[in-house]
Amino acid sequence: MRKDIVALILEKDGLFLIEERKSTNTLDPDKFVFPGGHLHVDEKLEDAIKRKTFEELHIKLINFKLVYVKNFDGPEEKQKLHWYWCDNFTGKIQNNEAEQLIWINATEIERLSYQVSKDAFKAMLNQK
Repeated sequence: MRKDIVALILEKDGLFLIEERKSTNTLDPDKFVFPGGHLHVDEKLEDAIKRKTFEELHIKLINFKLVYVKNFDGPEEKQKLHWYWCDNFTGKIQNNEAEQLIWINATEIERLSYQVSKDAFKAMLNQK
């Protein structure tokens, strides 16, 4: 069975937020990914992306939209990934879970650790 995962492509002033995961994380240690995570049991996707964003970054999304969905066979589990894009939020970004948060521009896409994340990023750019 695939586990649903949500991820956020957060844009601000033409830059995009990625995180370096902590080396102590059981899933994706030391990888560069978009913030996000697993759904709770019976949680809706939209509720999960809002919850994970608040937990990890301490911001509230105002406008966001689903931009890419893809099945992914990760090293630890089979996942169904749902990427959301947002460029409007409230609050000041805090790093609550990652090793570090990094703002990149669209030409720095290669910093992402997984091809599927790069594909999601490209899909988002094509929808803008």
